[in-house]
Amino acid sequence: MDHHQIHLLPATIEMDQSPYLDKVTMKPENFYNRLEVAEEAPKTSQPGLEQITRTYEQLAKHYDHILSIHVSKELSGTFESCTLAAAQVDPEKITVLNTKTLSGAYGLLIHAVAEELDKGASLDELIQLTEELTAKTEILVSVPTLKHMIRGGRVTPLQGRIATMLKMKPIVSVDEQGKSKLYGKTFFRNSNLKKMFSMIAHLDKTKQITQYVVLHANDPDKAALCAVEMKNLTGANPLYTANVSPVIGLMQARDQSA
Repeated sequence: MDHHQIHLLPATIEMDQSPYLDKVTMKPENFYNRLEVAEEAPKTSQPGLEQITRTYEQLAKHYDHILSIHVSKELSGTFESCTLAAAQVDPEKITVLNTKTLSGAYGLLIHAVAEELDKGASLDELIQLTEELTAKTEILVSVPTLKHMIRGGRVTPLQGRIATMLKMKPIVSVDEQGKSKLYGKTFFRNSNLKKMFSMIAHLDKTKQITQYVVLHANDPDKAALCAVEMKNLTGANPLYTANVSPVIGLMQARDQSA
C-alpha cells in the first residue's frame, strides 16, 4: 500500500466498549484471540461521511485525480457515502467505483490496478480495467456456520434456517450485482472444501486463473493446506496468504477463501 500510494478508509470495530480501526489499530491476530473471550459480540460500522470527506480533501491537495475503489455497495454503505463525499469535495477530480466484491477478491483487483498505474496507465484505462476485472474476479468462501452472516444481513433468515436444519456447510460467493449468494451446498466440512476446489479447477480450465490469494480466520495451518492444493490446481503460488480482516471475520468466522 505504501509503494502504490494506496490510502485506506477502514471500517470501525467496537469491541469491549472501545472503538478500533479495522487492520489499523485492530490487527487480525489480536482480534481473533480477543473474540474467543469477548463478553459481548463486537459491532462494526462503515467509515463516516466526515472521515471520507476529510480524506478526499487531503488527497486532493496532492494528487491530480483520486480513484476511489470500494467493496460491493450491496454489502456495505461505503460506496454510497463515498459517492456523496466526492460530489461535495470535487466530482471532477474524484471517481468512485464499485467492485461488486470484497475481501481477497477485492484486494487482488486493487493490486492489479495499482500495478497498471505503475506502468503508466491513464485514468480512463484504469477505470476500464477496474470494470473488466470486476466481471472476471471470483471469491469462494468455505463457511462452517451462517450465524454471523445472518446476523449481519448477508444471508436471509430463511436461507439460514434451512441451512442450519439440514446441517449444511455452504460455499459463499457474490453474484453479478455484488450480493451474497450460497451455492455448492454440502453437508460436511471436508466435502465442502472438496467441492470448492472442484469449482476452482473448473474455473481454471474454462477461464484460466491468473492470480489468487488465500485468506483464513486465524487458521494458518488450514490455509497452508489450501495454498498447496491451489498450487496443484493452478501451477502457481498465491500472491499472498493472510489472516482475513476482522470485519470479514465477524461475518463468517473461521473461513478459507480463494
